[in-house]
Amino acid sequence: MSTTNVVDTARLNLLLNELRLPAIKALWPQFAEQSDKEGWPAARFLATIAEHEIAERGRRRIERHLVEARLPTGKTFDSFDFEAVPMISKAQMTALAAGDGWLGKGANLLLFGPPGGGKSHLAAAIGLALIENGWRVLFTRTTDLVQKLQVARLISARYERRSLLITANQPFGEWNKVFPDPAMTLAAIDRLVHHATIVEMNVESYRRRTALERKRGPGRPPEHATQKTLA
Repeated sequence: MSTTNVVDTARLNLLLNELRLPAIKALWPQFAEQSDKEGWPAARFLATIAEHEIAERGRRRIERHLVEARLPTGKTFDSFDFEAVPMISKAQMTALAAGDGWLGKGANLLLFGPPGGGKSHLAAAIGLALIENGWRVLFTRTTDLVQKLQVARLISARYERRSLLITANQPFGEWNKVFPDPAMTLAAIDRLVHHATIVEMNVESYRRRTALERKRGPGRPPEHATQKTLA
């Protein structure tokens, strides 16, 4: 390599550092060599390395948002047992995970059902898919929020501005256990359901069914979750 090329390479790397283009800095020599061999037009060379920079930025952004989201690990659509929850479909959840139809409007998603029915798993899977589709999420428990701020005020501040995905074991009639003030409870519920998709997951507990199947042992047919009706 000539002295001029060495100087130009060093200068280019400094410029790429200044412009914060690490992917281009790492890849440009490889693509420059290919470009020289194959006689690429300058526009093709520039477009190729720019595309790789954008892809790398997207990957780093997803990694950063995953850390910020605090999602439980291993909770994905692929690991969720949709057959055990016959009232919802993977296609429906995948559509919600795109986010465009409700997040852009500040609408909410409410998942109701008994403990162990997969609500948290499904919420985390939706959150993961939303991050992969370019959205930012935060997974937290109501008890943690109560320690930091009043949940009712959170709901009021986000009303028609930002979306909430909430899982709950109790129907709305039991929410006075969360909000001691009845008026505050009614106001919070009213804001939540005004623009909301409500999914009822009234199925047998995953945890209970798994424990029964372990106790039963091999050689006997497994039990399947049965749909129940709310009283």
